[in-house]
Amino acid sequence: MNIYAVRQDNYQYRDIDLHIDDIIDAFPERYTLQECMKFSEFNIAMADFWPLMKTEFLPGDEHSNAIPDITPWVDATLLLSPKAFRFLGDLMKPWGEFLPLVIEGETYQIFNCLTLVNTLEEQSEVGVNIVLDEGRIGESLLFKSQFQSCLDIYCTDRFKHAVGEFELQGVVFDRRLGSPCQRY
Repeated sequence: MNIYAVRQDNYQYRDIDLHIDDIIDAFPERYTLQECMKFSEFNIAMADFWPLMKTEFLPGDEHSNAIPDITPWVDATLLLSPKAFRFLGDLMKPWGEFLPLVIEGETYQIFNCLTLVNTLEEQSEVGVNIVLDEGRIGESLLFKSQFQSCLDIYCTDRFKHAVGEFELQGVVFDRRLGSPCQRY
């Protein structure tokens, strides 16, 4: 089984103008500021209190002016265009939740991954190499690990192939799970 970090193809695609600070006020009072800021690491489901927000894409330049179909947002989340959600939504649903977001008049979805997989810590080194417990991945399509504070979302070949089959743009699949991006 191949495992990939799903990373932003930020050389060609625009980012959205939405940051974690923009959603902190939506969290119920029972959450601390640290839990809000690190919602992915604390594995917090947000669908029950997610406010429908509107935003836009940040201006691009001559190198990054395209709108992505799918791209990482914050930590172990992915932003899906209406097209990507139509093709991948049912496939992704068991591994997290979808949070609607209106961007330039269209409803996009933020996928908040809620599936944790253990890391074999004795074989892993922060910033260098992450070895995931493949026995725990099972049928998981998308998952995250607390080893590096749930900063990345990981996938198996099945998800990579689905993104390719539907010709969705905006992400690269990196086999080097704990280090800078290398495309595959």
